[in-house]
Amino acid sequence: MTTENLLNPTVLKILSEKASWQTLGEGFIRKGCYCQNFHLNHKFIIKQFRFADKAPPPKPWWKQEHQALHTMNGELSSPVTYGYMDFKCDGFTNIYLFREMVSGNTLEELDYEYLTKTQAVEVGALLAHLHNKGVVTRDCHLANLLLNEQKEICTIDFGNAQIYQEKGLLYAFSAARDLKKTQFRCTGLNPTLSKAMEDSYLSIINHNKLSSFLYRVMEKVAAVHQAIRSIRRNDKINQSYID
Repeated sequence: MTTENLLNPTVLKILSEKASWQTLGEGFIRKGCYCQNFHLNHKFIIKQFRFADKAPPPKPWWKQEHQALHTMNGELSSPVTYGYMDFKCDGFTNIYLFREMVSGNTLEELDYEYLTKTQAVEVGALLAHLHNKGVVTRDCHLANLLLNEQKEICTIDFGNAQIYQEKGLLYAFSAARDLKKTQFRCTGLNPTLSKAMEDSYLSIINHNKLSSFLYRVMEKVAAVHQAIRSIRRNDKINQSYID
């Protein structure tokens, strides 16, 4: 276990009330790792990851989410992270990630099929602010977009996020692909909604001349890449994405 997290009073409080943890949905297997979410009094979320010591170690989703949330530091209505800890028992490694629970409902829970135009603008701005901080979600869709009690849209799952300290070619591609992937998944390939999201994004994103050029190049590459992935899934492709 990490001493730093054990000394965190919030973590100590959550651990002391483990008997009161309540399950959030069913557990599931993710690439050999058992994942389960709990909540405590609808204030804290505890994410448990469990995998066999003899198995290949899984992708460190807990570390990526903690780093992303730590970078956000509660901005853009993102949840606050309190850290994670691990311990070994009977041939298994158990890892717990502790973070704030944001009240509200996901757009999927609210039965949105696609974003509205206003929401598309808001999500484009949200992605731009995240990318400006070097946080690329890589998994922004209706099940991960939450409408909080203040009627603001925020993203609540950073398990696939990538943090970029330097904004070079790899960042430009990852950011462009993140935007294109979000357009594909949240707008139903509607050109009007996609343009509203992109215009909002480009009005906020911080690009110097070099990074702007890289973004435009990578935007085309990312669009084609996403189109190929969608074709493989037999999705309908709108030609305007790759023109």
